Amino acid sequence: MKAKNPTKKDKDRVKELVWGLDGLFNTINYDLGFIWATEDFKECAASVDVDEPYQRLVITIYPSFWNHDRDNQRKFILHEMCHVLTDPMNSVIKNLQNGILETDHHRSNAVERSTSYLTEILDAFLLGSYKKKKQAYAKYIKK
Repeated sequence: MKAKNPTKKDKDRVKELVWGLDGLFNTINYDLGFIWATEDFKECAASVDVDEPYQRLVITIYPSFWNHDRDNQRKFILHEMCHVLTDPMNSVIKNLQNGILETDHHRSNAVERSTSYLTEILDAFLLGSYKKKKQAYAKYIKK
């Protein structure tokens, strides 16, 4: 199925969602970028490149993304944002697979960074201070 061409409004809706979630994922100070791909990649609707040391986050939206309803689209975006939590540990694993020495200190730091991110998310959720993030997430599916 041929993907629809996203409008400026469609792209702005994605940006607004990501910006609305940035405090939840501790990416407020990150340089957030978007790539609007013109060709699909594997079976991906979206992907993300997290560059933690330089605080950059680039989300790529593939044409197939637009074939899904907005509820699924926002879940794709949420999934990509969750990579901020998992990428530190993934980096350690990839290095080990490639024969790059990772010390227990590196592993521990990666786990602690991910745990700290998750702690902030759960704390905000449990205290109810996630209201604006929840609104941004719910707003995505509205017309």
